[in-house]
Amino acid sequence: MMGKITCSVIIPTYNGKHKIQNALNSLKEQDRQPDEIIVVIDGSTDGTVELLKSDLYNSFVKVIHQKNGGRAQARNIGAKAATGSLLLFLDDDMIASKCWVAAHESHHKNYPASLMTGREEESEEFQKNEFGLFMIWLHRNWTKYEFKDGDNNGESLELVNPYITASNFSVPKDLFFELNGFDDRLRDAEDFDLAIRAHAANKKIYYNFSALAFNNDTVLASCTNLILRHREYQKANDLLRTLNPFIEQNRPHYIPSFPKNLIFKFVCHHWWITSIENEYWTWLPDNIRFKLYDIIITANGTFYPNIVKLKKKL
Repeated sequence: MMGKITCSVIIPTYNGKHKIQNALNSLKEQDRQPDEIIVVIDGSTDGTVELLKSDLYNSFVKVIHQKNGGRAQARNIGAKAATGSLLLFLDDDMIASKCWVAAHESHHKNYPASLMTGREEESEEFQKNEFGLFMIWLHRNWTKYEFKDGDNNGESLELVNPYITASNFSVPKDLFFELNGFDDRLRDAEDFDLAIRAHAANKKIYYNFSALAFNNDTVLASCTNLILRHREYQKANDLLRTLNPFIEQNRPHYIPSFPKNLIFKFVCHHWWITSIENEYWTWLPDNIRFKLYDIIITANGTFYPNIVKLKKKL
């Protein structure tokens, strides 16, 4: 058990004026108020600085404004400025549940010197269209982690495989710097990198069901945009494997072999992506339909990203 814990919430943001207000408002409603909130504005040009320095938030948050350097660098800057003994990371497109801070604090009282990633779900906005429903299905499938002994009654469960999501994550400040924080060279996959390094250093990583936050970034609720996001993540993982050969040795990049590769290449065509965007498959049962979407998105986003050219949808 740990003694008194002070909680510093760190939020990196880049041109997130339209969404960060939801994140900050959710922190105002916490059962256990954070001891400080630090927002690192990563070179934004959309008026985020003016918003956070207005009377609405000026007394509520500590604002750091820097040139654009990426989320990893922004989080590290926030961590260095933090005065709390516990660092809680939240992204600007997340909405924290009322017990979010309390759940993170409670975990670290019971499991000191560990890392903890909280549960994420899509917000109600995602339920307004077909692809949003798929995103909810997809996230629930992604979060079927392998745990060591325990059940999901709200306690923290140790993960078998290293994983964290930096959008809902906490770690004691001294442990964060012992692990050298996030890698500033990475613009993506920096949380996976930190999880791998923590695991290699024999630090325990837990998943907590009570530390719930909702993803409110509806821009991703589009087949095209999610494929492009997968491509960005794949490039980041390729860079990560170059910077950290340990990852390639232990988690090599997977490419499907024959005959699976024929199926994935077959769906690498504009028609398949358009079929999702135009909701051609709604007559199929949810589980079958969403598995088809997953195959199409994985093929075009991860396995064969160079076959179909796409532009981001706004």
